[in-house]
Amino acid sequence: QVAPTRAIQFAVFERIKYMMLKHQTTPEGKPKSLSPVGRLFAGGLAGMVASLFVYPLEVVKTMLTLNPGVYKGIVAAFMGAYNAGGVSGLYR
Repeated sequence: QVAPTRAIQFAVFERIKYMMLKHQTTPEGKPKSLSPVGRLFAGGLAGMVASLFVYPLEVVKTMLTLNPGVYKGIVAAFMGAYNAGGVSGLYR
């Protein structure tokens, strides 16, 4: 859980940082750095995006742990959660 979350957070944070600083340079032509508020915004948004992607994995892991033998694997558990509740079934 930690590795996928951190990987997504890092990638999203760097992309947001790039988008925020794309056209901002110092008078010497060097790229500016994010302000503390900018870092807070980029980090918060990156954390939300990471949770959005990783939480369904946690739901499926819990389903597989609590119901051994019901699902043949991860894909079957994903399909079971989706069939039972649609997209919201992956976030219950």
